[in-house]
Amino acid sequence: MSKILVEIDDLRQAKNQLDQVIHKLNQDEAYLKTVYGRLFGWKGVAGEEMRKRMNIFFNDLSKWNDRFEGRRDELVKYIDRMKQVDEMFRY
Repeated sequence: MSKILVEIDDLRQAKNQLDQVIHKLNQDEAYLKTVYGRLFGWKGVAGEEMRKRMNIFFNDLSKWNDRFEGRRDELVKYIDRMKQVDEMFRY
């Protein structure tokens, strides 16, 4: 096995770990949205403040999720390039 293949395996593991993090973030977001739905029963300033904070949190969570997905996509492209380079040097 060439040195590049070992690195590709490591990169694949990193990609799988990113997939797990993204999946967990999506699960957590879905759960929090159900909690958020219950906040509409809250009245007054406290309810309004909590909804405002939750909206900010969801925006931040969405940005983090987008960043993780972007990094994962970059990693997938890099893995593909590494495989191409490895194939070129096999012949």
